[in-house]
Amino acid sequence: MIIDIRPDRNFKLFKQKVLKKLGVRIDALKSTVVYMAAEYLLRETYSKIPNDPQFIGYKESIKLVEITGMKQKGSAYAVISQPKHAKITETKDTKTIIRVVANRRRVRGIPESVRILEKYGPWTPDTIPFLPKKSEALVVSRQVTGRHAAVIARQRDHDRPLWRNELEAVGIRVGSKKRVSRGPGRLTAIPDTYFLASRLEFGLHGTKPAAHWRPSLGNLKTQGSKIITNHNVFIATFDPKYNGWKKWPPSDISVIDTKAAKRLDNFQKLIGI
Repeated sequence: MIIDIRPDRNFKLFKQKVLKKLGVRIDALKSTVVYMAAEYLLRETYSKIPNDPQFIGYKESIKLVEITGMKQKGSAYAVISQPKHAKITETKDTKTIIRVVANRRRVRGIPESVRILEKYGPWTPDTIPFLPKKSEALVVSRQVTGRHAAVIARQRDHDRPLWRNELEAVGIRVGSKKRVSRGPGRLTAIPDTYFLASRLEFGLHGTKPAAHWRPSLGNLKTQGSKIITNHNVFIATFDPKYNGWKKWPPSDISVIDTKAAKRLDNFQKLIGI
């Protein structure tokens, strides 16, 4: 007896749609699994940050981004803080100190005036003599106690003859008044989210601890992996009638390069990664 098994229509479809494109389907699946892991970490971390007014800006800054320029083939994603500039008022924000961080990737180099601001920082909103251009430096704000901010203000007053002479030597005129008033909305800064994250994660500086990164990473290793492996993307990858894999993973998200990703190392070491 001769038994002849011939491929039917479904097998032909499977061969044409799946087997011939198995490599790209598997690549899409791999990238999607990595994306899903990052998405799970984002949800877990976000849910654990309290809705406290002093941390709401930090909470809203947590984003999922793609890392571009990787040497190895495949996709890489990260969950990071991307804070927005916030307005600071000299007369109201008396518990704020600010630092100037020069843009060391600037093609034209760092202006000497920016180096001076960086050298003598931190400042308070009403003692910093001028604001650098956004292309020259970042202005980073940090919330502290009123006593701490007052100490910083006195230090800048004490140093005033030094930094004033240095600034005027490079062409920046400094007014005679010790306290600067620029008017509402003229001073903006990026919140120091590294400080906020550390403070909240470990309960530093009198803050009630609310660990959010370490528990979220722990949940990713246990619960998250189970959710991902049971997801229907694995079945869909081998479904010849499903073409949605061509859009895996989503492409409409922010990106950072490997240099920006490298700057996350210190915080990762802090939380034990």
